[in-house]
Amino acid sequence: MAKAAKEIGKMPDFKALSEMIVSKFTNYPEVSFADVAMKAAGANLNELAELLLDRETCLNRQVEMLMKLNKIDRALAKAAKSQQPDLLHYVLTYLKRTQKKEVIDHLVLKLPQALCLYQDYLKEEAPRHLLALYVQKDDFARQSLYYLKESESTPWNPFDNKDKVEGLLKAKMSLNKLKEYTTAQLAAETAELFSMCETLDGKPGFSDVDRTSIRCVYMWAVGHQEDNLAELIKKKFKLTEKAWCLWKIESYARNKLWHHLESLFRSKKILTSYMPFIEACARYGNESLCRSFIEKLTNPVEVVESLLLLKKPVEAANYAADKKLLVLLEKIHLRYRGNKEVAPVVTQILNATRKT
Repeated sequence: MAKAAKEIGKMPDFKALSEMIVSKFTNYPEVSFADVAMKAAGANLNELAELLLDRETCLNRQVEMLMKLNKIDRALAKAAKSQQPDLLHYVLTYLKRTQKKEVIDHLVLKLPQALCLYQDYLKEEAPRHLLALYVQKDDFARQSLYYLKESESTPWNPFDNKDKVEGLLKAKMSLNKLKEYTTAQLAAETAELFSMCETLDGKPGFSDVDRTSIRCVYMWAVGHQEDNLAELIKKKFKLTEKAWCLWKIESYARNKLWHHLESLFRSKKILTSYMPFIEACARYGNESLCRSFIEKLTNPVEVVESLLLLKKPVEAANYAADKKLLVLLEKIHLRYRGNKEVAPVVTQILNATRKT
């Protein structure tokens, strides 16, 4: 009757009809309303089929039938709210197979659960399309991560350096919109550093330099006596006096520029402590210069520490004993107790000091 009425242009009361059908099957719990809805759809009564589907207790059958009725928006919405990942995956897979990307984008943007899973697919399948989704949704956080990851994965070579820098600058813009100004500044500085490094490619020893590190690039400039570049980095990246001084000490020592290190030591612009100079000389094997710096020390504890840096435990122990630094002497004894050559001598010095 409903089909005949529809065919002659008379709109049946589908709500009343669906309630009548439901009442007839109330005592038959084994009956699936999805099957009944399928019969209604087969008779071209889609409105009735939808109403009957609302009575279906099996969500999977309900969603499956909605897709057959081409009610993909309702099917996706129900799957997204179901908290059943497999069901949501099933619907999205169906949509990817049957719908254009623009249609899917429009549907998932309204449903966070569906959008999240769909984005996971796109990460591998179509990263550029994923970015378009982020832009469409004004998702600046994910835009920032996308640009940063893209920049990181772009190889360092003359053909791709421009893309690498552009990725960082785009990340900076997204981060600024998030009001993450500190991180945005870091991205901008990294982009600037990359641009600077591009001009240094091919220079001696630069191929091994970490281009993401201001410290490494600055130390390379100092070690290769690129004074103008070092000064430019210092000003452009607003290096603190302590930072550039420590990096310069390390670079001079690493590159055996001992005369430069001595000049820095004697200059007025030195750190309040001599220890960084001593540590650098000890680390890179210039004992004579190291001792000349030690002579300038006025703190007995620092003298002991410096002698230990030079791996002179007996000399350090004698000095500690002479200055009555018993606690420090005990630490030396503890540190070298496993050394068969050093331990007996330090033990003797310690025992003698305790008796005095």
